Amino acid sequence: MMHLKIVETAESESLHCSAFDGEEGLLHGTIVLKYLIDPWAYSGDCPVCADSYFASVLAVEELEKMGFGFIGVVKTATRRFPQAYLASLELTTRGEWDHPLCK
Repeated sequence: MMHLKIVETAESESLHCSAFDGEEGLLHGTIVLKYLIDPWAYSGDCPVCADSYFASVLAVEELEKMGFGFIGVVKTATRRFPQAYLASLELTTRGEWDHPLCK
């Protein structure tokens, strides 16, 4: 399933996302993402895959409230990025990796 949204101007953008206007403190990408997936909210535990424009720790938390999982790469410059957790990991061999799981 797909839900498409075209943004042309700042004014039209504010009209399209009016359903989430009361959610202060959310990043623009999170507001747009919530708008796009809202028709499927609470329909089951399905994953949402998005690029880094939409990905943030806050987006993961907001999508979890709506009943979604999230797959995406969070940029290190975003608020609440788990830098301390990732810095504490000791990866000893080439190709070894780890990731935080938000629950």
